[in-house]
Amino acid sequence: GQKRSDIHTIDYSPLISAAFDWKFAQGLRTTVSYSKSVSDRQQFRDGANQDGSVTTRTKDYSNGIVIKTTYSFRGGSNVWLPLFGRVKIQSNLTLDLDISNRTTRTENHAPVKNVETNEITFNISETSNRSELTIQPSATYNFSTNIKGGMRARWTDSKDIKSGGRHVRELETWVEIRF
Repeated sequence: GQKRSDIHTIDYSPLISAAFDWKFAQGLRTTVSYSKSVSDRQQFRDGANQDGSVTTRTKDYSNGIVIKTTYSFRGGSNVWLPLFGRVKIQSNLTLDLDISNRTTRTENHAPVKNVETNEITFNISETSNRSELTIQPSATYNFSTNIKGGMRARWTDSKDIKSGGRHVRELETWVEIRF
């Protein structure tokens, strides 16, 4: 039997990454990473009267950059409460900001056979081209070991040559109290 399909994928995830601890603010850290991948899928003619030539070929390209910044702050104090006296309160604040920009593109390569030279060339058509920008800030605050709270927001803008644009806006808040 002949080969029916073939898939080759090269995935660099991440291709490059760097982390920075900022000296001007203790607890501030930024990580930047870049990823890239290419996938090549081919379908072949098979069967008794077929020559095993390529019938369809699809290439997918994607790349993205992600920037993550985190700031953590820890503090503590003693508070006097009636009936309890002095109570030590430990508080933690964590602020995060994640920004990502991703693009994906798909191409179809249709084989065309030149009758005179018997050579095969490909007509290339772009079937998908999408980009997405996401900005996501979040904050978490631990007032004590029993009380936590936080918020998260998300702003996403997507563009596609087929379906146009899409916008997502989200805001989430939460509180956790342990008894």
